Amino acid sequence: MNDKKVLISIITVNLNNADGLMNTIESVRCQTYKNYEYIIIDGNSIDGSRNIIKRNKDIIFYSVSETDSGLFDAMNKGLEKSNGDFVLFLNSGDCFIDNNVLKDIINTIKKLDTVYFGCAKIINNKDSYYLFPNINSDETDIIKFLKYYRPNHQAILFPRNFYKTARYDLQYKIAGDEDYKIRAIKTCGYVFVNKVFVSFMLGGLSFPDSIEKFKRIINECTKIDKIHDMYSFRNHIRLLLNLFIKYLFKKLLDEKSYSTLIGYKNKRNNKKIFE
Repeated sequence: MNDKKVLISIITVNLNNADGLMNTIESVRCQTYKNYEYIIIDGNSIDGSRNIIKRNKDIIFYSVSETDSGLFDAMNKGLEKSNGDFVLFLNSGDCFIDNNVLKDIINTIKKLDTVYFGCAKIINNKDSYYLFPNINSDETDIIKFLKYYRPNHQAILFPRNFYKTARYDLQYKIAGDEDYKIRAIKTCGYVFVNKVFVSFMLGGLSFPDSIEKFKRIINECTKIDKIHDMYSFRNHIRLLLNLFIKYLFKKLLDEKSYSTLIGYKNKRNNKKIFE
């Protein structure tokens, strides 16, 4: 956009992850593009996170530390305080891939009412990672990709005309971001930016590390797919198998072996999508 500078609202949600929060804040601070407002929603952490927030007040537009009803409630709080042309969620532990990410993204933006997304570098251990979706994918590749997957949440810019009225549905405790991404792309369309936006560690809220969580993910994802007319038996079986393999191998393997195997499996699956 040549007529004005695009304002980006960056929202970080944190709960007792002081080390991750410090890395994320430093990643934001080092961006060469400075027309952003930085918002931190902390869930009343007791591990020193609040002190880190205080020490970095010079780059923080708004922050709060209070209890909430979960991740998506905290994200909604961040949206309420946002004023940017776009919102990007960079939660504690997530980092921009380099110092010029925002500048490079802004240079691709031609419309303010569209979802923009890129790739994410997902780290399994110190020696293993994969890109999602593949770098250098063309439009045909991305259409195929979106049949089975959604962009990584950390690699999406949600436009103001969507996020100002749309909120995360709190009935979903794990897959609320999937529902939000689908609604955004359906409402606004999308542009794929052929660049890696962020890096983050494998795992997190949506990881099936217990039977109860496994069932919850299946139920929520199935409900979301049906609501958005995206359900198919094939995709349902694909989801079941992927989650079961992650759960099983996590139980059977040590951390490094598991991470390497899952990284290889996801690289292979991602490649197959584009064949």
